[in-house]
Amino acid sequence: MSRMVELEVIEQQALEVVKLKAELNEANHRRQKAEQNIAEETRVKIENWAECQRLKAELEEKKIELIGARSQMVEYAIERNKAEQNLQLAIGALEIKSLVDKFLAWKLPTTCRPDPYPPESPHAQHNSGTNLLTADEAKQLFEYLFGETLAQLRQSEGR
Repeated sequence: MSRMVELEVIEQQALEVVKLKAELNEANHRRQKAEQNIAEETRVKIENWAECQRLKAELEEKKIELIGARSQMVEYAIERNKAEQNLQLAIGALEIKSLVDKFLAWKLPTTCRPDPYPPESPHAQHNSGTNLLTADEAKQLFEYLFGETLAQLRQSEGR
């Protein structure tokens, strides 16, 4: 009987070995699966890192383009400002010409008397602008010259 018990013990141990082998195989299978998952995650992280590097380089290029565009905008603004200043100068010159033309077209009042002294006369040095027109006549002249412009300015300012 002892032999029988020994055989049973050996059989038990054999079953235990088979069971342990199965568990070992299962553990190896899980380890391989985990290694595959780690390898896949590492591959994905490397791809993501490479994509981040590509996007970072693209962002740097866009920054450089943006700086160039801003520089161009500043240059265009400066050119536009110069053009506007030139336009204002041209308008001013046209307005002066228009005022001169208007002045020359204005009929002098009958009370207007030029200074009777020649320019070389000692009395001529005391002449002033009031010897041609009275204050009311000078006011009429300026209203004639600037009246429309002042009215437009007042209208645009909402007065």
